[in-house]
Amino acid sequence: MNFTYEKFFKILKDNLLLILAGGVLCFGIAFAYSKFLVDPVYYSESNIKIQSNVQNPSATVGDINAARMLVDSYLVILDSYDFYEKVHQSLDADIKSRYSISQIKSWTSLSPRNNTEIIRVYFKCPDSKYAKPVTEKIIENINSHFEYFTDYDTSVLVIETARDARVSGDRTKLFSIVGFIIGMAIIFVIAVIREVLDIRVKSVKDIVERYDMPVLGAIPTFKGKKIKKEEGINV
Repeated sequence: MNFTYEKFFKILKDNLLLILAGGVLCFGIAFAYSKFLVDPVYYSESNIKIQSNVQNPSATVGDINAARMLVDSYLVILDSYDFYEKVHQSLDADIKSRYSISQIKSWTSLSPRNNTEIIRVYFKCPDSKYAKPVTEKIIENINSHFEYFTDYDTSVLVIETARDARVSGDRTKLFSIVGFIIGMAIIFVIAVIREVLDIRVKSVKDIVERYDMPVLGAIPTFKGKKIKKEEGINV
């Protein structure tokens, strides 16, 4: 069977309602799955600044670069298991019993903002009521963790306090749209396969295309009192 654009659009036209129904069905399934079966993730974030307590009005570019390198050093130390163990110990009992040290560490992201001395503190977890308290404890422990840098007179300045928990990565809309597209695609593919595997002769045109033989005549069919003309046959 030669599959042409004409057949493509004919299959699409003939099965349009069924294709749309499949899209709507999969849209509903994807929406229900993402809304009720996928657990939401909540996050809280804050911005802090690693600042030097030594005032130097004539700071050079080299001093600024050194400060940024110091921030990188802080981030390496703060990424240690020991730091998150301190964070875990400072949490309330109900949070400590619910989350392990490894979980707190894996759910926390500390990153510099635009190559500056400002660090973004980002924490996500499955429970909305714990996101902000844990973020606040992380900030507190960052300040007390400065004992590693006794050679530097530095401190933590909280630029932005921990925000209230927000939903992270709500993909209900995305899942629903993708489900709608996949549903239509599945039904269309099934319609194409059914058309390809259908070897029945339905019209004179099928005979000409499949067997490349001339048709001398055909018995017309009747629709009510009118004769239905076969394509390519004059009656």
